[in-house]
Amino acid sequence: MKREKSKTWRCYGYFAAWGMVEIVNFLNDKGVRNMLGGKMTHSSVNTMLKNRRYIGELSFRDIIVPEAIPAIVPKKLFDRVQKRMVPCDLITYIA
Repeated sequence: MKREKSKTWRCYGYFAAWGMVEIVNFLNDKGVRNMLGGKMTHSSVNTMLKNRRYIGELSFRDIIVPEAIPAIVPKKLFDRVQKRMVPCDLITYIA
């Protein structure tokens, strides 16, 4: 769990300063693998950065339980990353 926490925390910190391409390249250069054991991709990093479980939130259908599990990413950092991701999503959608 500690290794997963460390990897996730760093990705959020990197995205606050870098772009998605730089994060994917950095993680692949370091040998970090996705959950299936493959190379990290834009999609796998995007999924990780949007995962609300990292701030302790669980959801099922329309039921959302905040602070249901221990958070491994501070809410402030998570929110900052989400704001930065919005333009990227819009560009992908328009393209």
